[in-house]
Amino acid sequence: MSIGSKVKERRKELGLTQEELANRLKTTKQTIYKYENEIVTNLPSDRIEQLAKALDTTPQYLMGWVEIEIASTKGLTAEQIKKVNKYIEKLKGAK
Repeated sequence: MSIGSKVKERRKELGLTQEELANRLKTTKQTIYKYENEIVTNLPSDRIEQLAKALDTTPQYLMGWVEIEIASTKGLTAEQIKKVNKYIEKLKGAK
């Protein structure tokens, strides 16, 4: 699944409109449309991080590096997030 597809899917799971997501990112609805429809595909890493935060997920999930989405990182410390990511990497290696 592409980054754009994951952004769109996650946005809808959260019940957000493109405009609401755009507001969270201080951008436009048109920009979100372009991300979701793969018109803009070369996203810088800082933008992927911003998208992940706005969508309450991880950059790793958006990039397709992990197959399991962490439903929410809200309320977790940076150390806890690192542990979860390490566990996911371990799972991937066990395949």
